[in-house]
Amino acid sequence: MTRGGAVKEFLEFLIGGFYAEYEAWDKRAEYAEYFEVFRKARFRSFGLIGHAYFHMGYDLPVTIATSFEAKPGLSIFAPPDDEAETTFVELSETFVDIFEENSSNYECNGVFALFAKVLPVSPVARTAATWVTNLRMVAWFNARRISRAPTPAAKDQVKAVILQQILAAGRDLARHKWNPIQWLSLLPAPTRRQFPLLLLPVSVSPASTPVLTVVLIIVGYVLVMWVFYLVIAYWGLDFAAEFLGRDITHRLEELLTPEERLRLNDLRREERGTRGDEGGRGRPRPT
Repeated sequence: MTRGGAVKEFLEFLIGGFYAEYEAWDKRAEYAEYFEVFRKARFRSFGLIGHAYFHMGYDLPVTIATSFEAKPGLSIFAPPDDEAETTFVELSETFVDIFEENSSNYECNGVFALFAKVLPVSPVARTAATWVTNLRMVAWFNARRISRAPTPAAKDQVKAVILQQILAAGRDLARHKWNPIQWLSLLPAPTRRQFPLLLLPVSVSPASTPVLTVVLIIVGYVLVMWVFYLVIAYWGLDFAAEFLGRDITHRLEELLTPEERLRLNDLRREERGTRGDEGGRGRPRPT
């Protein structure tokens, strides 16, 4: 099989495994604690980022570990040329592009898509993409740990430890004194459909009257508060993306051996070299 065919086979296997893990989300009671943190927030972007981190932190290593043991074996793992790790690193750049391209998509990000349309680079998209990329790297090594476990029970135990670290990170965010989800859950999320409603009182008010002046003042005040609320909420989203991504990454790295951490840092340098990225917010320190 050609390299392109082997890569395609590998990716199709991961996509299928990813979807199977996703379908199990509502069936696994132990997941509920994590996802409940994001259901409380009224902004869909919070859930999107939380789901992405869970996918990369748990679903991905489980699926990769399954690919190592696929029967018949995947061509990308065939000796003597194991290109799977190299291919995996090369694909990291794709996730940065996906986050940035979809940051202005209203269906994905709701009203926060307005910020991506105005700002040259979406801070939230950049933060989330950075941590998703790092979680992908850690997932490769946790997949190896799952695969090395000698029995199905031992493999399940490794998976359980990984899951517990992600659940603990979700609890850290929920309990943080600056957790934006706590106060954003108290107020409704503004939408782009609400903006025309602000202009309705103006359109029905008599022209050139004190009533119109009062209406304009009220509408202007509401509009300013609406924008202020969005700005604060957007800051809260960026804070949550940074805090949760860093916490999950750190916790999962702690499960690795010193040798695995050294190799992880090597892969990060390779990935940054591929992107031409030498730094930026959300970059974990070498471990």
